[in-house]
Amino acid sequence: MKKVIVLLLIVLNTYASTFVEIESKYNAQTTVNKISTMIEEKKGFSIFTVFNHQKNATSVDMNLPFSQVIVFGNPKAGTKLMQADILMGYELPMRIMVYEKDGKVIVAYRKTRYLSDNYKIKNSPVLPKMKKMMAYFTSSIKK
Repeated sequence: MKKVIVLLLIVLNTYASTFVEIESKYNAQTTVNKISTMIEEKKGFSIFTVFNHQKNATSVDMNLPFSQVIVFGNPKAGTKLMQADILMGYELPMRIMVYEKDGKVIVAYRKTRYLSDNYKIKNSPVLPKMKKMMAYFTSSIKK
């Protein structure tokens, strides 16, 4: 039984440490708009698409709370990461998710620590820049 509990704690800790989650001070759509504007204004970055999971669920007569994923990137930085480990292409382009849960608007994105722990990019000079950019893109919405 102790082994099961230890294993469960390890799994839960791994999940908890996979994402940065920030509560927004704005409503969900305003949060998406503010983050999108910051990305669009940053030289070298482009928004490729925004997935609207709530809208997609509605299209098949199902319900989801607000849930959108902003898909964006910087091809120069992304290429450097993929040159170090081609499987980074699975994680790219970068994504920021905005969703509603329990009356709160949450912004989530993958921790760079997760990427360095799971891909052969540990020494990449892109990682600290990526971490800084993700914090910058979400800085205007923090509660």
